[in-house]
Amino acid sequence: MADGFSAKLRRRAQVVEAICLLQLCRLMLGCVGYHRLRRFLPNGTGMAPDTITSELTTAIFRAARISPRSFCLAQALTGQIMLARRGFAAQIRVGVRQAAPDKLAAHAWLMSGDNVIVGGTEQDLESFTKLVDLGPRPSA
Repeated sequence: MADGFSAKLRRRAQVVEAICLLQLCRLMLGCVGYHRLRRFLPNGTGMAPDTITSELTTAIFRAARISPRSFCLAQALTGQIMLARRGFAAQIRVGVRQAAPDKLAAHAWLMSGDNVIVGGTEQDLESFTKLVDLGPRPSA
C-alpha cells in the first residue's frame, strides 16, 4: 500500500514540476529567446531509462492540457530540463512540413537517443523534415 501511495505522490509531484517549468519556459522563451536561455539550462549525460521517460512524458502531457498556450517548443524544453535535472541528456529536434501549398508548419519535439519523448509519435513526425537538433548547452 505504501509503495502505491508513494508512486502516486511522485507522479503528482512530476505534474506540478512540469506545470511550473512549462510556464517558466514559455515566459522565458518569449522574453529572451532560446539561444540566450540555453546558457542557463542544466546538462545531463546518457539516455534515460524507459520508465523515467514514460513518467515524464505523462507529466508533461498532463501539464500541457491544463496550461494555457503551452506550445511545442516550451513542452520540449520542459522535458529537456526535467531529464537533465535527473542526470539524463535529451535533444530538441525542430522540423518543418508543408501545411498548405503556400505554408510551412514548424514543430519541435524531444528526443532521447532514437526515442521520441515529447511532441508526438514517430508516425506523427515522419512528415516533418528535420532542420536542427538542439542539444544541451555547449561546455564552457
